[in-house]
Amino acid sequence: MFDTMRPYRDKDDREDRRPAATTFIGKEINKQKNKGLLAAAVQSEDDKQTEYPSDDSVAEDGSRKSLEIYIAEEPADQQKRHKDNRNTQASYKTNNATAKKNDSNANGTGIYRSNTPQRNAIFQEALTAHNKFRSLHHVLPLQWNATLAEQAQNIAESVASDPSTFQGEPAGENIAQIWHDLQRAPLKATTIWYGEKKAYSFSYPVLNDKVKHFTQMIWKDTNQLGMGAAPSPSGKYVIVVALYRPLGNDSHRLRDNVQKAGQQQDVYATIKQKIFKPNGDKKDNVGKS
Repeated sequence: MFDTMRPYRDKDDREDRRPAATTFIGKEINKQKNKGLLAAAVQSEDDKQTEYPSDDSVAEDGSRKSLEIYIAEEPADQQKRHKDNRNTQASYKTNNATAKKNDSNANGTGIYRSNTPQRNAIFQEALTAHNKFRSLHHVLPLQWNATLAEQAQNIAESVASDPSTFQGEPAGENIAQIWHDLQRAPLKATTIWYGEKKAYSFSYPVLNDKVKHFTQMIWKDTNQLGMGAAPSPSGKYVIVVALYRPLGNDSHRLRDNVQKAGQQQDVYATIKQKIFKPNGDKKDNVGKS
């Protein structure tokens, strides 16, 4: 039983071991000082037999204790200044958030945050523009779809609040970031999308990123539309989303669904005219012969 007990160390033995422990503690304190941390390492005689904590935990605890001691030893007027500074920073954050909200209301983007008659009129304006452009290409008008509109609004709010959520535009989806005319952003987006017509070749149709918004807008087989819009947190721009059903932009059906604007001709009437009037009015020619 006595063999398992810790051997007795006399006073001289304890004094001989003390410098080594003191040297180790000194190294630990120097490590913390080199990191810019003022920490005091005080240990009792019993603690010398225990395992030392890691450098990271010593640094964190030491830094926290040093800060508490520093603040406690400050004069009362200095402590008051620190408290006032903290209150000022908190007030600045609150005022900054309020200012951003006021900016969105000032530039008109706040209208997209609530369901109002004015907001509905904005989307009605965009729907009318869609159908006007479609009529130029001899396709039927679109009908408003509330379910698609709700989905489009969710996408717009997600992208506006966190642009990293934008994962591209799948078939049947148009997205635009509008920096001007924010109060009429849906109409502005519709006009921009239709402007891609300049890059589209009706003779040699090709579907790409430069024309895909335009082709989806006037896609013949599409008959449903839903739109949403949401301002950025700063109110500096608006994200506009349009969802179309049935889906368009099938590269194999471009010629059938994307028709050229202008006067629509009857193919059979044109053939008949070429057969019977190759050189103008056939009756006049017969009379002169």
